[in-house]
Amino acid sequence: MDKHVGDTLTIMIDGEERELTVCGIYPDVTNGGKTAKAILPYNINNIIWFTLNLNVKDGADITDKIAEYKTAFYPAKVTDVDDYIYQTMGSIIEQLQLVALFSLILAIVIAVLITAMFFKMLIAKDASQIAIMWSLGLSDRDIRLQYITRAFIVLFIGIAAGSIAAVTLGQGLAGMLISGISRMRFIINPLMNFIVCPLVLAAAVGITVFIGSLPIKKINVMLAAE
Repeated sequence: MDKHVGDTLTIMIDGEERELTVCGIYPDVTNGGKTAKAILPYNINNIIWFTLNLNVKDGADITDKIAEYKTAFYPAKVTDVDDYIYQTMGSIIEQLQLVALFSLILAIVIAVLITAMFFKMLIAKDASQIAIMWSLGLSDRDIRLQYITRAFIVLFIGIAAGSIAAVTLGQGLAGMLISGISRMRFIINPLMNFIVCPLVLAAAVGITVFIGSLPIKKINVMLAAE
């Protein structure tokens, strides 16, 4: 309706037109962000439902309390806040979890492909240098370790830059993709973000570099044959 704060809006209340002024606009993810609230005279007989929020004391068994209130206030619906959040935003949460898992898999695939192609070209380019290092007494393991070290330095720089970008730019981009949200703040899981994901990427890159560096031994064998 292209309405902004300060604009007027005419609605029908009990068959009569009333002119309301928009005093604020708030983000809401329920119902695709299409929700309105107003303070209006009402007929108690026309109320569809009431919502009451209750806090329980620390240490109280929420499950028992829910069962107790369901019995005492039947047919009222009593819902745990976690269940309420899942019912309200469950589909969005599942979509975000799927996106996060897909992003991790995609990151691993891209890292493996780029690492494999890069090291194949790098080893072909450095064949003469590898031969010199081998002739100076360096073992295949020592030469391979140099390439693995270089790969991990680049990897951890990329992980650090990606983590910073995800916390800063990523939140804004995610908020733009979901209707009804003007600002999103990621809840960071330190175990997953800073330990599990980097270790998974490091393992994938490490295995790829190890396999990609196997031609080093072939280069040394060919030189030895010559």
